[in-house]
Amino acid sequence: MRSPGLLLISLLAVVGCARQDVPVRTVTYEETIRIPAQKDRVRLWVPVPQNEKHQAVRVLSVKTNAVHRRTQEKEFGNELLYVEGAPGKDLELNVVYEIDRKLRRGSDGPAHLSEALQERFTAARGKVEINDRIRTLADKHGGSGNASEVAKGFYSYILEFMAYDKKAPGWGEGDSLRACVVGLGNCTDFHSLFQAMATVKNIPSRFRMGLPLGPEKVQSFEGKGYHCWLDFHADGHGWIPMDISEAWKVKHGKKKMDSSWVKRYFGTIDEGRILLSSGRALMLEPPQAGPLLNYFAYPYAESGGKPLDAVSFTRIIRDRL
Repeated sequence: MRSPGLLLISLLAVVGCARQDVPVRTVTYEETIRIPAQKDRVRLWVPVPQNEKHQAVRVLSVKTNAVHRRTQEKEFGNELLYVEGAPGKDLELNVVYEIDRKLRRGSDGPAHLSEALQERFTAARGKVEINDRIRTLADKHGGSGNASEVAKGFYSYILEFMAYDKKAPGWGEGDSLRACVVGLGNCTDFHSLFQAMATVKNIPSRFRMGLPLGPEKVQSFEGKGYHCWLDFHADGHGWIPMDISEAWKVKHGKKKMDSSWVKRYFGTIDEGRILLSSGRALMLEPPQAGPLLNYFAYPYAESGGKPLDAVSFTRIIRDRL
């Protein structure tokens, strides 16, 4: 019989090798935002690349015709840029960053979570909900091992059950109740199902939202476009990353990477991404007047206390040559 700690020990041993040779990708990330003049003042919140162990961020320039400041969302610690535009005046913002993104292997962060953090990261939030079907799935596929063994069971199940498919209505909301029935969607849907099942087993999980770095030397996102992944926490070790939707793409030939990544995406995430924010059901800083944000992938604006749709933005990512 396999020791309960064998999977975690093996995982950490493998991903801990060759840390001195961790791949790094350096890019410049430029975001331009325009909002036409409104009757009332405009309030704008912009997700910014997060500084952390595997992602070093340098602000190269901030150009705007409006008042702005850096703020920090209180619950998950997300840094953001807050901008206020005057009534009757177009708002323009251009920000340029330089980012070093590293491949991430194995666990990091605190080995133990405080009671408050344990509660925060095991709570059902927003569209990450639990019902009897999800409880049954968690019991069936999680077993009774340690956090890493349970998480691996969930990863394997979702990899087989879900399909990366944007044709069925409702995809992209990260709705766990839909995902557990339909089995179709994008990265938000894959990972919302994992988070719901992890909640059943009291395993902390952390949703991570960002941008993909493809093979192109220059990438342009005209408006929508994102990629998400997540971490789970193993007590005594720390946060361990995974990316189930990317593993699915590799498995089904939709992403050109070595087939070993189907398994490696449990415990390792490649350097082809930029982290913008963490968490679901977010209250920004200063607080928005509208509802909690399902996730924070795009600039969000309000005018007259209501969400504003008239926000155009372009994101350009250039590899450093």
